[in-house]
Amino acid sequence: MARGPKDFPERIVPMEVLNLSMPRTGSLSIKHALNVLGINCYHGVNLADNSTDKWFFLEAARAKVEHKSLEYSHREWDQVLANFGGVSDNPCIAFSDELIAAYPDAKVILVKRDVASWAESFLEILKDWRGDWKFVWLSRYDRWIFGPLNELLTLSLQIIFGGTSIEYLERTATLKYKEHYQHVKAITPPDKLLEYTLGSGWEPLCTFLGKPVPNEPFPRVNDRQAFLRSTRWIRWVYVALLAGTGALVVLIPILIGRWMY
Repeated sequence: MARGPKDFPERIVPMEVLNLSMPRTGSLSIKHALNVLGINCYHGVNLADNSTDKWFFLEAARAKVEHKSLEYSHREWDQVLANFGGVSDNPCIAFSDELIAAYPDAKVILVKRDVASWAESFLEILKDWRGDWKFVWLSRYDRWIFGPLNELLTLSLQIIFGGTSIEYLERTATLKYKEHYQHVKAITPPDKLLEYTLGSGWEPLCTFLGKPVPNEPFPRVNDRQAFLRSTRWIRWVYVALLAGTGALVVLIPILIGRWMY
């Protein structure tokens, strides 16, 4: 059903910055850094905050994969992003062209990381998800959270990399990383682009955004091992919840042990 003008939310804050870097390039650290600078940043973790967001992104991803393009203006994106002044990480980076077109005044960040190190981290995490029976089971039987999120992940991989299998990604990940960065640079005005080297601290980011340098360390969160521990723990929790409270009681010691070790 077509929406009327009153059906679209009003933007609360201006969209200031789009971090369109690949996953596993410090995207969560950038989110926290932008939050410290007073820019409320949308990240993949925010999908857990609002149960309707995943359906919006799923519809957009399905349309983009099917039609190879997506005619969304800022009014459509503001359905989920109206309260945010920045974006970072998947699923937003699957819509780099659309977001740059929708928010032409926003600045763009590309976080640079050693490509070989990035590919190792990215592929290890992807293999951990795809090779885990819990993830496979949850994706098949949980139609509310893991099922839709797995479909969104798969569609996002298709959009960004042009394929979804581990074998394909092992062959093409580094090439697609470079192509994505080259494409974003090509469609972004030079004065609106920051190529930020991972680990550079506050100065380049604050200078680019015109913000004072905070009197606190630059955030460093979600390193590879911490990410693997937390996602494995979450999968155990959801398996227990779907299996029933009795199983949850049995699994509590396992969950604690996996979280700690």
